[in-house]
Formats: sequence, C-alpha cells, structure tokens
Amino acid sequence: MTAPPAVDPDPAAAICWLKTRIADLEAELADAQERNFELRTAADFQATEAAGYIDRTGLEKP
Repeated sequence: MTAPPAVDPDPAAAICWLKTRIADLEAELADAQERNFELRTAADFQATEAAGYIDRTGLEKP
C-alpha cells in the first residue's frame, strides 16, 4: 500500500493556487473552442463554395 499524498501545510494557499490553475485551464479551453469553431466554419464555407452554393457576383472588385 502506498502512502497518502502529502498535505499542503497552508490549505488557503493551495486553494488559491488551484483557483488560478482552474482559471488558466478555462481560458485555454475557451481558446481551443474558439479555434475549433473558426476551423469548422472555414471548412463549411469551403465545402459550400466548392459545391457552388455561394454567389460571389459583384463581390470581387477588379
């Protein structure tokens, strides 16, 4: 049997560190979700354009 994990002598400091870590991880998750949305939108647009559903008449300027 292994020994239990070490206990931090200052629980308030550990809680503060964990709250900071949670905020960092939530920010990383939000960035990853935004990037995923951008990539899916770009892929959907590309597929729609390739299928000929997007009319670009008058949108490109010489």
